[in-house]
Amino acid sequence: MQREVDGIINCCSGRPVSLAEMAEGFIRERGFKIKLEYGKFPDRPYDSPGVWGDATKLRQILRDVRLLHSENGDVPKTDHKME
Repeated sequence: MQREVDGIINCCSGRPVSLAEMAEGFIRERGFKIKLEYGKFPDRPYDSPGVWGDATKLRQILRDVRLLHSENGDVPKTDHKME
């Protein structure tokens, strides 16, 4: 358990992603045969064109974990790339 970083920690990439990208990815990854009809309904004033979060704290925690493991000679395997 880490205790150095406190407060709200966003689990995110830190890169903006449009709602369309999220929906299309969800459909593609699950093999659904759905065709989205963009513009079928008007956009609402409160609709978000994209979503993203600040990944600063998450990256700090991941760096600290990697340092700890490397000091112990136990580098965890990961597919995630640190930026």
